Amino acid sequence: MDKEIYNSIFQEEIHDLIALKRALGFSYRAEAGSLRRIDTFLCENNLSEKRISKELCDLWCRKRTYETVTNQASRISVMRVFCRYLNDIGIPAYIPPKGITRKRSRYDAHIYTDEELQSFFDAVDKSQSVPDSCPYRADVMPVFFRILYTSGMRVSELRLARIRDINFGEGYITVHEAKNHKERYVPIHPLLMDKCKELKEKIHVHSSDDEYFFMLLPGRPMTLGNVYKNFRRYLEQAGISHTGKGPRIHDFRHTYCVNLLRKWSDEGKDLIAYLPYMRTMLGHESFEETAYYLKLTAERFPYIKERMMESFPDLIREQLSMNTNSTDFACLVTGFLTDYLPHHRCYSRNTILSYRDTLKLFLRFLKEEKETSPNSFYIRDFKRELVIEFLEWYRNNGAGITAANQRLAALKAFSDYAQLEHIEYIAPLQNVSGIRAKKAAPKEVSFLTVEQMSSLINSPDVNSHTGFRHRVILTLLYDSGCRVQELCDITIADISLGSVATVRLHGKGNKYRTVVIADATAKLVENYLSRYRSYAVGTDFLITNRYHRKIDRDGISYIIKKYVDAIRKKDATFPEHVHCHMFRHSKAMHMLEAGINIVYIRDFLGHEDISTTMVYVRADNRLKNDAVNALAPKVTEERDFPDWNKDKDLLQFLNSLK
Repeated sequence: MDKEIYNSIFQEEIHDLIALKRALGFSYRAEAGSLRRIDTFLCENNLSEKRISKELCDLWCRKRTYETVTNQASRISVMRVFCRYLNDIGIPAYIPPKGITRKRSRYDAHIYTDEELQSFFDAVDKSQSVPDSCPYRADVMPVFFRILYTSGMRVSELRLARIRDINFGEGYITVHEAKNHKERYVPIHPLLMDKCKELKEKIHVHSSDDEYFFMLLPGRPMTLGNVYKNFRRYLEQAGISHTGKGPRIHDFRHTYCVNLLRKWSDEGKDLIAYLPYMRTMLGHESFEETAYYLKLTAERFPYIKERMMESFPDLIREQLSMNTNSTDFACLVTGFLTDYLPHHRCYSRNTILSYRDTLKLFLRFLKEEKETSPNSFYIRDFKRELVIEFLEWYRNNGAGITAANQRLAALKAFSDYAQLEHIEYIAPLQNVSGIRAKKAAPKEVSFLTVEQMSSLINSPDVNSHTGFRHRVILTLLYDSGCRVQELCDITIADISLGSVATVRLHGKGNKYRTVVIADATAKLVENYLSRYRSYAVGTDFLITNRYHRKIDRDGISYIIKKYVDAIRKKDATFPEHVHCHMFRHSKAMHMLEAGINIVYIRDFLGHEDISTTMVYVRADNRLKNDAVNALAPKVTEERDFPDWNKDKDLLQFLNSLK
């Protein structure tokens, strides 16, 4: 925009704000128009001083009789940004608060049924071209609407796609001018990509790569009006009633997402892992936008609601309202858990859940101890003193030092992330990151002896399917030294039963390691696969529960407890509390006792740092020290040490030396 179009006293500031926003990658075209109207408003009010008062802001924010709530909210939003910018550069300006406009009721998305989709596309396939105004309609519309539904793309993202944006070889469309100004790649079904190739050969024989792919006329893309006009015609022909508000074209996107989530849920996919993929594919800025489809899916298909509750309990219960008044702290928490940790730090699902629980505890602390609602807590309030107070509250509620340190680590990681997003708060956030963890007493490593481990592993009856499966679980858990989640994640393809049998484990940080297993373990796994899993393919999980779904940590813990309790009925000296990780501890200790090099043990266990592995060396040294101390009395008691104080001649001699 040229400076000349602004005439108020703030013309330079308006121009600078627009330039700044565009330098940051925003188009800022619509906002520039709103700023032009603000400029006119300031001129009409004869503003002669570079200052925006509350009264002037209130006058601007007042609802016009002719405008909708949405338009009013848009006007206020631009004024809020402008006033905040003025404050940042030292010009006093009242910033309009959020919540001035009444909250709009969310549109109830129309989820098309399979019958409606079939009827709609039957109508689309009957499209007829009009030589003068729509010469390509019969060819374009069937491809356009099918891609629109099966890709989840927005209408304008697809209609403005150019020939060069479509990768016919790899089968995807590059979206450049997407919402939030982010570029992304959208995969297209191979059959539809074949239709795109046919369409290109038919209507783009002489077109350049810059030509719009879905043309209305040569050199002209389809307009939104043209798309909506045809859409309404197809609805009518399909017998789908239109209420004036919906169904909308955008509901194809909603339907696609709901059906995709239903498919993943029915297939037993981990929604925690798959939802970020959907977020990226749809081009959402925040996780809350994607999470909206969780609610739609749960409402549409109640039978899978329980499964979703297992992965996203809070989202399903509370957070799917898509509250537009979320604070910057709430937005940061969302980005931290759904983007930063899984994609930038590659943390495991369990680690992310642990960090999530820490933040939930922190919010509980704010509510119970500080009487502060999460909706009124901002990142500027996240200070060192508050975190320290939270840790004290946590310890006062029965948590140990180690558990408190784990909570602190999560909050420090969140602080580090917040510094990347809000540079203006780097100083107070650095103070949070600098909180030192309290030293805890060295944790005793608990493990079973070779005899105890052998007794436990051989407890299951291999003559039954269940017993054989339990034997495989206990054996692999010990022999591979894996973490319990690593065992759950083993697929058929991860097992190699060649001359040297190995199993590939998916460890922390999305890192794989391959460990050698004993011949006896390999034979056991081979028999298990041939007898009970012969139908399985490479991508199937090795261990499944009785419902033929992937076994989880709780299931393995139940199995261990079952056999421990059975052993203790015969032998009361057997350890009572045997947890999954004790198998890993026992394997490490037995390897160390066998004289295996500590470096190999580190690699075998998948430790990032050898200092983690050294805990077993220290435990082994403590055992040796206990043995030495146990033998010491036997040695010293056999010797007769004289009492030097009773030798008077010796004492006189020593005194004479002074």
